[in-house]
Amino acid sequence: LVSPLGIDKEEFVQGLSRGGRPAGPPSSFSTDTTTCKTCFEVPAFDAVKYLRVKIKKILDRCSKMGLMAAQQAFDDAGLDEGQIANTGIVISTALGSMTNTSLFDRQRITEGPDNVSPMQFPTTILNSHAANINIHFGIPQTCITFSSIQTGSLDAIAYATQLIQAGRLETVLAGGMEELSESCFLALDRLNLLASNGISAPFYKQSTGVLLGEGAGVLLLEERDHAVARGATILAEIKGSGMAFGVDPINPAKNAFKSAILNAARQANVGFGDMDAIYSGATGNKQQDGFEFNTLKGIFNLEEVPVTSIKKHTGECLGASGAFAVASATLSLTGQLFPSFHDPMDDDPNNYLVPMVKDNKIKAIRNCLVCSSCVSGAGSAIVMSRHDKGTI
Repeated sequence: LVSPLGIDKEEFVQGLSRGGRPAGPPSSFSTDTTTCKTCFEVPAFDAVKYLRVKIKKILDRCSKMGLMAAQQAFDDAGLDEGQIANTGIVISTALGSMTNTSLFDRQRITEGPDNVSPMQFPTTILNSHAANINIHFGIPQTCITFSSIQTGSLDAIAYATQLIQAGRLETVLAGGMEELSESCFLALDRLNLLASNGISAPFYKQSTGVLLGEGAGVLLLEERDHAVARGATILAEIKGSGMAFGVDPINPAKNAFKSAILNAARQANVGFGDMDAIYSGATGNKQQDGFEFNTLKGIFNLEEVPVTSIKKHTGECLGASGAFAVASATLSLTGQLFPSFHDPMDDDPNNYLVPMVKDNKIKAIRNCLVCSSCVSGAGSAIVMSRHDKGTI
């Protein structure tokens, strides 16, 4: 995990335990002309320090974060070189290295196509970031990229489980990565979608918008018998998944978000009354948060099932957000914590759409729903269950 909370799994856990950290100004571009002044940026890092072999200088920030997260996952899973070589790669990114893409296009337009560096072109391709993991670790296996924005990494994880269930692979590295870029920041700010008060506030009735984040989160998924045979530590189990698409993202009659949740629960064979916690994709956008709240309220008793959103602590990381949510849900299933989404400065429950969970220690969680809607009209959901002998 390479996230705004820290550059490894331990810092991610510690950050959530402390209630996250405040958003701050981006270090790579100016916000003098924007209404929003803050974001959730990954702390400064040296990728070479965390990887066992040297990396090419031409690699973009998005790929570097992805490589670091992959190295951590392989180390944590205890895979040797031969096992890594037989691992599939399924990654999500919405924009990839938009920074490099923007610079490449700008130079092509202002200086002409003969003056752009051909070495920079690969960094502008969305699937180059997943491919860099294959290349760096010498993996001649499946390499797939999803680009379904907010549902991307949930889609990637769901598809990875399907590859395993179909017997095509025994281990798959799945998740997402996203790089904070000036182009995306400026565009969303001009659309008045970013939080003018600099606060990420999912499900908050007074929210002023979304805060952007960045990072890379990947998980090593493995066929259960294969994991047991090699003595792996199993952290949690993915029981079911659902993906759906509707033309109108907020039309109740075409609710892909609801369809995804129902399909995931049905596949997992977990009743709605047996769901102990929900990780929503709420962002701080009032329209989208309201849509997710109304959908969840129509399925679950939200007075009894705690709901949270990891985006309170990481911001909207687009293609990486779902992976951070699944990682956090794993912490909940292993009995460590359930991150709150409420603002410590506002304890009035009437100001939130869903009941507040102030204490990050809640009752034992057996089954957890991780779900997200998307501005594109898509919906994605994963049902996870506790593994009795797993610790993170």
